[in-house]
Amino acid sequence: MIIICNFSYISECGKLPDECKHTARLLRLFDDLFDSINGSYHQVMNGKVYRAAVTPKSPHHAFWRRSLKVLKSMKFCDKAGRTVSVPSVQSCIKSRERIEKLFQLLKSMGIDSILLRNLNQDPLENFFGAIRSHGQSNTMPNAFAFEAAYKLLLINNLSSAHSVGANCESDGVQCLQSLKYLIEKLNNKNTCQH
Repeated sequence: MIIICNFSYISECGKLPDECKHTARLLRLFDDLFDSINGSYHQVMNGKVYRAAVTPKSPHHAFWRRSLKVLKSMKFCDKAGRTVSVPSVQSCIKSRERIEKLFQLLKSMGIDSILLRNLNQDPLENFFGAIRSHGQSNTMPNAFAFEAAYKLLLINNLSSAHSVGANCESDGVQCLQSLKYLIEKLNNKNTCQH
């Protein structure tokens, strides 16, 4: 974020070519877009207004409408000069539209504040990262290897919640079921039946 602000400031002062202003604006848009779906606080922290909870009156909705116009107007050309579709931009557009629909659905159910940081794939990605990192080269486990790795991780209580080298943040989630929990549950069930 600091780099984007400095880049924008330097280009505004005329020390960089005029085209740099557009690059700075685009970088700022994407920074805000990522913040807007990564809110993990109920209030604004460090001036990051889009990193806060989505509420009926939050600035997210107007920003998403503006950013969708920009995303939909983007054009990319291949080496031959033909306009091509870029899957990442198309996915970004679909994600923004679906997040807004999800918020409207939750709002109709009486939920008026959501932290979008909690609606991501990092916990799942961390779990599969732990499965893949089991053993030396378990990068593409078959069903048998996946089951064996899962059992060992369960016994070890997923000792590392975050995979080393993962491309996602630690999710802070602990394993929902550990071996100790399963054994205690089984013992309690057997004790209650006698």
